[in-house]
Amino acid sequence: MCAGSPAAPLTSTAPASGGTGTFSYQWESSLDNTTFTAIPGANGDTFAPGPLTATTYYRRQVRSGVCTAPPSNVVTLTVVPALTAGTIAADQNLCAGGTATPLTSETPATGGTGTIAYQWESSADNVTWTPIAGASGPTYAPGQLNTTTYFRRRANSGTACAPALSNVVTINVNPALTAGTIAADQTLCPGATPTPLTSTAPATGGTGTFAYQWESSGNNANWTPIAGATSPTFAPGSLTTTTYFRRQVTSGPCGPVYSPSVALTVLPALTAGSIAASQTICAGATPAPLTSASAPSGGTGTFAYQWESSPDNTTWTAIAGATGDSFAPGPLTATTSFRRRVTSGACGPEFSASVTITVLPVVTAGSIAADQTVCPGATPAPLTSTAGASGGTGTFAYQWESSPDNANWSAIAGATGSTFAPGPLTATTYFRRRVTSGACGPFSSNVVTITVLPALTAGTIAADQAICIGVTPAPLTSTALATGGTGSFSYQWESSPNNSNWTAIPGATGSTFAAGPLTTTTFFRRRVTSGACGPEFSASVTITVLPVLTAGSIAANQTICAGATPTPHQHW
Repeated sequence: MCAGSPAAPLTSTAPASGGTGTFSYQWESSLDNTTFTAIPGANGDTFAPGPLTATTYYRRQVRSGVCTAPPSNVVTLTVVPALTAGTIAADQNLCAGGTATPLTSETPATGGTGTIAYQWESSADNVTWTPIAGASGPTYAPGQLNTTTYFRRRANSGTACAPALSNVVTINVNPALTAGTIAADQTLCPGATPTPLTSTAPATGGTGTFAYQWESSGNNANWTPIAGATSPTFAPGSLTTTTYFRRQVTSGPCGPVYSPSVALTVLPALTAGSIAASQTICAGATPAPLTSASAPSGGTGTFAYQWESSPDNTTWTAIAGATGDSFAPGPLTATTSFRRRVTSGACGPEFSASVTITVLPVVTAGSIAADQTVCPGATPAPLTSTAGASGGTGTFAYQWESSPDNANWSAIAGATGSTFAPGPLTATTYFRRRVTSGACGPFSSNVVTITVLPALTAGTIAADQAICIGVTPAPLTSTALATGGTGSFSYQWESSPNNSNWTAIPGATGSTFAAGPLTTTTFFRRRVTSGACGPEFSASVTITVLPVLTAGSIAANQTICAGATPTPHQHW
């Protein structure tokens, strides 16, 4: 069986026999088939071991009255390590018709029988998977692809463990890249400023995100990249000779492709272009860099930038060192507007339209209550909200999380209210409430601890006895003390005439008990509680009272002569 899987119940293939005809059972387990330990509560003729993580041996002890049989045969439940699929790499981005890099094994599969068999699978939608014929190695080379395809690796090892699946890698195949078109031809006086070159048809295909490089030529044959000209549009600056321009386009791994060329002889007037984009952020967050939504154009073709900021979109201040075509503002704690000033030689300045970065109030997570101590399997009181969240957008989303160690946290499915009722617990657990407000967060509340006490065990008592009627049996002793709970225990001895209907014995509240004279067979057990935990009961012991002993009678009186032999006595 696979580690962590539940074992089939152990059954009785031959019933116990002999003794009094009434049997009591005790199942025992061992990790080495040498030292066996009684399994608490395993007192039936069959036993369900539950999930196992290591190979374990089992046997059954049988008692019938004062008679004890040798242990049963030993049953071995062999556990093989859990099967893990390992991981594969890596996601890729291709152009249509491109050849994918081979998929590699980042980590091998482990577990199971130790011998791993692989089968690669592919999918067009990451839902329906098909085995790839012949792809049974730890790595796989997909070859040329024309559509986006998903791959994963299935691992098998013997029959004890179910097949395991690796992570999924995606090979994204982008559409064929087209360069679009640019415009327009112009005839201008020397020294005039040409109109910016525009995009009359945008680039298509590829990843959908495009990188541009404008090129110029003196003869429409030999082309040179224009430094810094990497926008969809381009303002060449003043020209003294006829010059041809074209736009080179790349998109991720696709390209380059080229637009048809245009010829310019006159340069356009200076325009500042536009910047992007207005944003709403959380207090102290760093906004996305402000970029050039449309490039400046005109002038000499060389541009100088100065970014400016304003608290009210009216009064503007130059930002020291912010002289690029884009600008990263850094963390902000107050709403601020930005614009970009552009000059080109003696032309300008011109100003972009402003963008505003709105800063939301600081989010506070609030607080929760309260720490508790409970017995194993008990349901703790619901966790309450002692202070609500504030700040952000004013609307809050909650997610409760739990942790076994106050370090590693997991989201609790469905626990999205401001309060939370944990349900029964079997181990000490930590809880906190995570809060988000729009894009702000997550922020975590204080941690509350629900301490689960150790499981309460009743211990064992001794010993079964057989006595004459009216005799006082030996005191019943504690062969194993109670454990678990709060560590402090309360005892109550109980008696029964039939080992079924039990009655508390007044005053019998110690760990041991002296029964006093008995006239009938009586069963005894010890009930244990610890704080709110319990009760738990020891296995019972039996004090068997034997029938009354009688002497019988003899006969008869005789008179004989000296030296004669009397008639033998008769038993009546």
